[in-house]
Amino acid sequence: MRNTVISLMLFLFTTLSFATENKMSDTQTKVKMTTSLGAFVIQLDHAKAPVSAANFVDYVKSGFYDGTIFHRVIP
Repeated sequence: MRNTVISLMLFLFTTLSFATENKMSDTQTKVKMTTSLGAFVIQLDHAKAPVSAANFVDYVKSGFYDGTIFHRVIP
């Protein structure tokens, strides 16, 4: 009986942990930026910064970043 209860709890814990992982991935958006030196991916987290993430996605969809010069400053 004890083994059955432990097995059931382990199964339930495992099932719930996978359900939580899928729910969290729905709040994240990935944007691929392509430059002359290669591509990189930006991951946005709508749960932590909903306004900024939505604003960035709107700019991307409108084509605001198409042809924009991208540079990196190294101090």
